[in-house]
Amino acid sequence: MYNSTGKIRAFRNQIMGCGSSTPVDPDERVAVRQTAAIDKMIRIDKKVQDRTVKILLLGAGESGKSTIIKQMRIIHSGGFPEDERRQNRAVIYSNMVPLAELLSTTDPDVDSDEAFSDLSIKGAMQKLWLDKGVQKAVSRGHEFALHDNLQYYFKSLERVFTPGWLPNNQDMLHSRLRTTGITETLFELGQINFRMMDVGGQRSERKKWIHCFEGVQCLLFMVAMSGYDQCLVEDQNAVRSKTSVIVLSIFGACMN
Repeated sequence: MYNSTGKIRAFRNQIMGCGSSTPVDPDERVAVRQTAAIDKMIRIDKKVQDRTVKILLLGAGESGKSTIIKQMRIIHSGGFPEDERRQNRAVIYSNMVPLAELLSTTDPDVDSDEAFSDLSIKGAMQKLWLDKGVQKAVSRGHEFALHDNLQYYFKSLERVFTPGWLPNNQDMLHSRLRTTGITETLFELGQINFRMMDVGGQRSERKKWIHCFEGVQCLLFMVAMSGYDQCLVEDQNAVRSKTSVIVLSIFGACMN
């Protein structure tokens, strides 16, 4: 008797979509899986992008852009890792260099380049800081772009010169390092991802601003209120606050 059960089953599977009349190429099967994986990644990335806000910080030099970035990291990202704190010691010491250089002019035995590698310099720095002439010079620091964080660090000399010292959040917040190029910080607030970008504000850096506007949803132009009588690092004849107003005016005109 003719047995057609196998043919009938194959025909039924083909009609119902449960089978295929032709064998599937293994390479084709791999390609299908790869395509599905890529499509899934695209969907996930789109969801992330849909809840990501890109913020661009602009402003003249020393207007507080980097400080805002640090504050966001402290508040929303748990602060700074140990290795970054350790590296930032050199930045803090460099902020104190102006007085170290002054010390080297009064004491020929002091090498300002190696001053902070020798903890015995602490006593000399303390005496220098208490000098009335130095205090007067610091009070007029706005006239020659002296860092306004000197008082904070020199009042903490005992701690700063402790062997193995690591900067805390406030130490990191007060440190100053000129921003060159474009730096980016990511942090979360609720269900929203924030991508905050900091661009150098000195004259030589402003030409890079044009490369940062793609996809920007929020623009913050920073102006430091403390800069009303402070000069620029690159031009001691220019007042920071006036420069900020000029830069903002030019920027606004270009945007319009």
